[in-house]
Amino acid sequence: MLNEALTELQASESAATPGSDDFIYGGDLTAWTRTAYALQARYLNHFSKLNSYDRNAVLNAVENSFASNDEDFQMAYFDEGTATENPWYRLALNNSNLLLGGWLSDQLVNQLNGETFGILDPRIDFITAEIEDGGYVGTRNGAGRGAASEQGDRSVLALDTYYASGPTAPLLMATYAEMKFIEAEAALATNANRAYEAYEAGIRAHMEKLGVDEDEIDAYWDEASVSVGAGNLTIDDIMREKYVAMFLIPEAWNDARRYDYGYEGFRAPANSALGGEMIRLVRYPDSELQRNQANVPARTMLDRLFWDQN
Repeated sequence: MLNEALTELQASESAATPGSDDFIYGGDLTAWTRTAYALQARYLNHFSKLNSYDRNAVLNAVENSFASNDEDFQMAYFDEGTATENPWYRLALNNSNLLLGGWLSDQLVNQLNGETFGILDPRIDFITAEIEDGGYVGTRNGAGRGAASEQGDRSVLALDTYYASGPTAPLLMATYAEMKFIEAEAALATNANRAYEAYEAGIRAHMEKLGVDEDEIDAYWDEASVSVGAGNLTIDDIMREKYVAMFLIPEAWNDARRYDYGYEGFRAPANSALGGEMIRLVRYPDSELQRNQANVPARTMLDRLFWDQN
């Protein structure tokens, strides 16, 4: 369907001409063409575990996708009405008013605060705010807050950070940074130099997107465990950095499944109904089980999609 879309986007005639009704690009078909290639790169990369994985096709799609942060696939919200404002801003606002949408996972917070890798990632201040006693404290998935108070003891998505900067803040759907990490992954086995250049570009692009100062970006890159060198770059390095860059973008779960949840420090949620296993599939909703049971496949949350095989 993306190939068909690319053909239609380049047609000399069209039955309709998008304009102000196009909330993303305002009718810019060249921008939509780039986005189609970006989505193609993302979906082709889903096959990374399969013998049919075509890294050259992935790289070709990346080359035709976004060339900078300015071309990202994102939607700006409209106003301050609850139904038309950025949902992450609404969640952060609710957090500040004790209508909690949830604490940030310790898996993410510990990666950013230096506990996991020994490096304080400057992006942490663009995602959350320090707790009342200082520092950043995540919450074990599934464990609840324990003895912590309702507010001030745990890191949350906070107001005035990049992702919740205001009601009309853009919602990210696919980005230039993501494309660079896809390029790094696809090129890793055949062109180490290209993979390393894309890896660095992905880190810098995401930090620049958030608004991190150039000096802090350079300092982070100069860390020996980040600037590992082309000959030492591994899939673990790429996925570690991509995990941060994909914050709040649902595609991150596809990455986690392709990577078999191999991130440093990852644990299955506490009190999980899956016996310590990681979720692989979303269950069908109760409404389907109640109203359409004869047509609901017998699947569990441990079953895998065709591209997510051992």
